[in-house]
Formats: sequence, structure tokens, C-alpha cells
Amino acid sequence: MNYVEESEVNTKLSYAQKSVITYLFLSVFLPAGGFLNINFKLILLIISVFFIVFERKGVFLYKFLKVIYFPILMILVFIFYSIILGNEIPFILSQSIQIIVFFLVLLLPLAVFNKEELVRKVIPVIVFGGVSVAIFKICMLLYSVISGQPVTAVVMLVRDFFNVNIMSYDIDDSYLGRINLPGDLLLNFSIFFIISEIIKIGFKPKKRNLLYLIVLLISALLTMSRYQWAAVVFSMMLPYFMFINNRKSLAFLFLFAFAAAITLTIPSVQDVIMSRFDSDANSASDIIRILQQNKIEGQINKSLFFGSGLGSYVKDYIRSPTQPYSYELQLLALIMQLGIVGFFVFFMYIFNFFFKHTKNASFRYLICAFILMGLWISGAIFNPTLYSSCGGAVLLVVCISSNHPYFKRRF
Repeated sequence: MNYVEESEVNTKLSYAQKSVITYLFLSVFLPAGGFLNINFKLILLIISVFFIVFERKGVFLYKFLKVIYFPILMILVFIFYSIILGNEIPFILSQSIQIIVFFLVLLLPLAVFNKEELVRKVIPVIVFGGVSVAIFKICMLLYSVISGQPVTAVVMLVRDFFNVNIMSYDIDDSYLGRINLPGDLLLNFSIFFIISEIIKIGFKPKKRNLLYLIVLLISALLTMSRYQWAAVVFSMMLPYFMFINNRKSLAFLFLFAFAAAITLTIPSVQDVIMSRFDSDANSASDIIRILQQNKIEGQINKSLFFGSGLGSYVKDYIRSPTQPYSYELQLLALIMQLGIVGFFVFFMYIFNFFFKHTKNASFRYLICAFILMGLWISGAIFNPTLYSSCGGAVLLVVCISSNHPYFKRRF
């Protein structure tokens, strides 16, 4: 039985597995915890933990405690240090919860699924979550066109419904506009995985892959992010490096290059690209980044080694009234808050997790995985995307894919 056939087999999942996989999908798809004043992510998390505690005679619980104890201990140390410094408790807790959610999304599936189940069940759910986000963005765009409202007006409706901040702006004389959602973090891996699958098995076994790929590329265009566009190009090229000896890969490369050339002739696509390379707009954003960098670096110099603590922020430079500790330059802000020592400990855990869970990867996939992880981390230079539920999903899927038949080492 090949992977395509095997992946369609309906194996019975335990209640803990069902709740965790649902929580994982919602963490990727929903731009916030929930809507209508109901936090669906929190409800699913409580249900997941309940079943983990009581199912399989404590086996799930033991595995969960085994993987979560160090991140919890690390966060408790950060919290204790931040309280000693006198940082505001609500902001300490708010940032701590964001980091905890990152680790929960990363580690909960490891507690309830074995390696084979992670490949057959978790990877497809995460990839489909990324595709679902892309479909939702396209639906927003279509609603904008049909209703005659600008994209920003539709984004504001979604923002108010979910009570979450979503980046957007309109393009003059065009029906397109910027739509950025947290789930866009899954774009890079989803595109990489789907192209890899097309190269390995072709279009016929999974005809929907071509549709998924088109949807993801449209979603990437709608991010209006020069960094994201560059990351997507990298993600599209990696499968050809991965399967360089596969004769079909060269044919698909020419096919996608031809499709890209045709797409670039569409006036609305040209408008999108030109809007992001407008010198005035870029100059304004560059000025904001430089100012933010100078302010954060000044705060870093006050406590270089141990940082200003969780929830801390630059008093005279606040980007978000509700989350003043959050900045677009998230990596730099994290150094400000954790110091060099805390920053080093946090990323030592990330890299240790990566190499521990990619031991079975082929050499080429290890390189691809490292680049995909690097794209996720470097994205935090421009946007606060590092520690989030989607960030946890990115690191998880990049690592567990090392056991996928397409990517694992041949012994």
C-alpha cells in the first residue's frame, strides 16, 4: 500500500486525538481565539487536556508532561523575573500566554500521536488549515467585489467579528487589496509540501493539489508583503532541489515558470506588485522600522544580559495600546524582554527540538527544513509572528515531516 492509499484509511482516533487535532486546525484557521465572545480554542484546549489526563491509563499524560516540563519551567522563570522587576502583571500574563500557546500547539500532538500518526493525520490537517486560510481570504476578496465595498471595509468587518488586528490597505483603481491573516505563516510549508507531492505522484492521484496550489499562491499575492513573496519563491524552488533527480521536477519547473510569466501580465497583479515597490510607501515603512529599532536598542542597552522582562515595552514608543509589549521587530523586542541569556535559552530549545525531531530526515530535506524554519524565524524581523499558535504549527509540521515517506532518509 503506498502513502496515498494509506493516508485515506480511516483509522479510529481516541477522543484525545480527535480533540487535539481539532484544536490544531482551529489554531491555524481562526485569526483569534474565537468569535461571538466564545473562545473556541480555549474550550478545545480544556477538552484536549481532560482526555489526555484520563485516556490510555495516563500514557498520554506522561508523554505530555515529559515534553512540556522544560518550556513551562522556562516561562515560570521568565514570569518570576518580570514580577521582580515590577512589570505590569496583565502584560506579563498576556505575553506569557502567547508563548505558552505556541508550545501547546507544538507539543500537544507529540503527546497523543506516534510518528506514523503524525505523518498520516497531523501533516494533512496543518496543510489543509493553511489552504483553508487562503480560501477564506479569497472569499473576503470576492465579497468585496460582489458587494462593491473596498477590501479594507471587509477586513474591518472580519476584524470586528473576531476582535483581532488584521493588516490591510486598498490599491487605487483596483479591486485587490492587502489581506494578512495569522495563518499566512503556513503558506511556505504548504506550498513546499504540495509541490513536492505533485512532483512525486503527479496530478491524478490527488487532483485537488493543483487547486490548493493556485489558492495558496493567490493568498500569497494578497499578503502584499515583499518578504512573504520572496519566501514563497524560495518555498517553490525547494522541492526542485529536494527531488532534483526526478525527471518530472524539471517539467513542473518550466510549467510553473510559464504560469508565473502569464500571471505577471495581468494588470491587477501588476498593480499589486507596483504598489509594494512604491518608493513613497516603502520610505514611510522604513522610517517607522528605523525609529522602532533605535527605541528598542536603547532599551536593550539598559539591561543587555537579562532583559527588561516579559510584558515590558518602550515607555515613549507604543505600537499597540492593548499589547504595548508587541512590536513589528519582534526578534529585537524579544532580546529587549528576555536579554541575551533568555533569548539564547529560548532559541537553544527551538534548535534542539528541530534537530531532535529531524533525525530521520534525508540530507536534502534537512536543508529544506532548516530553510523553512529560517523563513519562519526571520519573518519575526518584520512582523510579530514568532511565538503564536501558527508559529508552533510551522515548527511542528516542518519537523514531523522528516518521517514522511517523501522526505525521510533511506536506510
